[in-house]
Amino acid sequence: MTEEKFFYSLLRETDTIFKQSPIYSFQKERGFNWNYAICETPIQKYKALLFGLNWGGDDIDTQSEYPRSDKANRNWNFMSTSRKYFTKYLNIENENELNYSNLCFFRTPTTKPLTDKDWSLSLPLFEKYVDYIKPRVAILMGTTGVNVLMRHEALVNLERFEKSTNGRRSFAYRGRLFNRYKFYCVPHPQSRINSKVREQLWSDITDHKV
Repeated sequence: MTEEKFFYSLLRETDTIFKQSPIYSFQKERGFNWNYAICETPIQKYKALLFGLNWGGDDIDTQSEYPRSDKANRNWNFMSTSRKYFTKYLNIENENELNYSNLCFFRTPTTKPLTDKDWSLSLPLFEKYVDYIKPRVAILMGTTGVNVLMRHEALVNLERFEKSTNGRRSFAYRGRLFNRYKFYCVPHPQSRINSKVREQLWSDITDHKV
C-alpha cells in the first residue's frame, strides 16, 4: 500500500473511531468543532518520528487531504530552539527529515477534556501509523506523555534520567515504543529548564558525551 493510500485508509478508520469517543460527544454537546488529524507531514518510511500529545487548536476542520511536501507547515517554532540537539545527537539537520504527528489524533484545545477511553481508542490508530512508518527513532516532546504510554503498556525497557538545578528536577526517558521502536522523550522546548540541564538530558538518552 502506498503512503497516500495508507493515509486515507487510516483517516477513514479514525473518523469511525472518533465518532465513538467520549470527546466527540463532549464537543458536540457544547457546540465545539474540534475534529481530528493524522499527520502534518508526508509519510516518510524509516525516517524519524517526532510527536506530541494531541492536536491543539479550536474550531479547526477535520484533516481531509494527504499532506504535501510543498504545503506542509514546517515552520515549527519549537525547532528554532531544538534544532541544534536534533543535529548534534540524532544527525537530523532539518524538519524535512522528520515525520510529525501526535499520540492522540483527536483535537482538543488542551488535553484536559480527554478521558482515558479517548486515549484507549486513539492509541491503536497511532500504533498503526507508527508501524507503517517503522521509524528509526520516535521522539516525544514533553514528558507528560510518558505517563499515558505507560498506562496503556505502550513502552517497555523504560529508563529515566534526572537532573536537578536550583531545587528543580527535570527528566528525560528512553525505551522501546510498542516493544519495536527506539524511543526517546525529552522536555518540551517551552519548558523552563536550564540550558545545560537540557543539553545533559539529550546527551544522557543518546549516550553522547558533552
